[in-house]
Amino acid sequence: MAIDLPYARARRAVLAAFLISLAACGGDSAIEEPLIRPVRTALVRSSGSEQVRSFTGSTQAGAEIALSFKVPGTVMRLPVRVGDSLEKGQLVAELDPSDFELREGQARASRALRLAEKRNLEAQYDRVRALYENNNASRTELDAARARAESADSLLEAASKTLELATKQLSYTRLEAPVAGLVSEVVGDENENVAAGQTAVVLASGALPEVKIALPGLLISQVERGDRVMVRLPTLKGPPLPATVIEVGVSAALGRTTFPVTAELHEDHPAIRPGMAAEVEFRFAGDGEGRLLVPTLAVGEDRKGRFVFVFEAGTGGVGTARRRPVEIASASSEGVEVLSGIREGESVITAGIRRIQDGLRVRLLDASGSDGKALQ
Repeated sequence: MAIDLPYARARRAVLAAFLISLAACGGDSAIEEPLIRPVRTALVRSSGSEQVRSFTGSTQAGAEIALSFKVPGTVMRLPVRVGDSLEKGQLVAELDPSDFELREGQARASRALRLAEKRNLEAQYDRVRALYENNNASRTELDAARARAESADSLLEAASKTLELATKQLSYTRLEAPVAGLVSEVVGDENENVAAGQTAVVLASGALPEVKIALPGLLISQVERGDRVMVRLPTLKGPPLPATVIEVGVSAALGRTTFPVTAELHEDHPAIRPGMAAEVEFRFAGDGEGRLLVPTLAVGEDRKGRFVFVFEAGTGGVGTARRRPVEIASASSEGVEVLSGIREGESVITAGIRRIQDGLRVRLLDASGSDGKALQ
């Protein structure tokens, strides 16, 4: 079959043009500059010799008073519940007073009897003394009458003391709040027999809340009463609360190597209740050598360990991300303390580290942050 030569030549020309254009496109793709990711950086800085350390503790009332009865008995009334606010003198609990009322009645009757005896014997002594002055009674009769009168005085005084004690014991059946505060714990219950001194209710009082923590022995010597600290509570939003150290333990807690320290907040807060978790920030003098700090966002971690990306600057704001393994000491509100792997003055990448690798070319974001979407 004959082939139309002009038509074949046209097809070959079109095909050649297509291949040339395809090769040109492929060539452009091969030489296209790789993606340059935008990043943000921060300088590695030294914090000087001061160290910031945080320790976890718990809040407590300025004073916690364990209220108990001074006498044994059966709880008749217990009108308070945990969280109740009590005024000074308000009833907390009451024992069945019937037994104590009987004792007081007996003591009152005994005193009345002793008082009558005293009056009778004093009258007898007055009569004998008059007879003695008229030589109608002997000295022995006078001395006996005086002894009986003085004995009556002693018996009356003893009966009065017994009545006073019975009255006090009757009053002890009412347990009242010695100061204003909040009920933090109710131990007993109505119709329960309690012993003298057995805690019935715990009352939290005090104008300012406190935070109690435990410090290791290496740092306790650097803490003194009057030191200023900052307290953070996870349940409260906003800035940390200022506080002052009011107690520093002089002996380690039983079975531990830590020492108790108590800090008092400068202001009360209605949302702070005893037993809340709290974090207390101390500032300690260092050994004279500055610590290297980086932002928390600059530190990553994978199977190989912790690392940062150091920005090696090039021209035009473009540089290279270099991965550096680092050793971390601690973290605080100032940042992460790095012991090794970086130097002061270097720039570490703080944004976009999830999408970069060692050796990747990166570009610093401009001040306007126009490439912020690329960091998502």
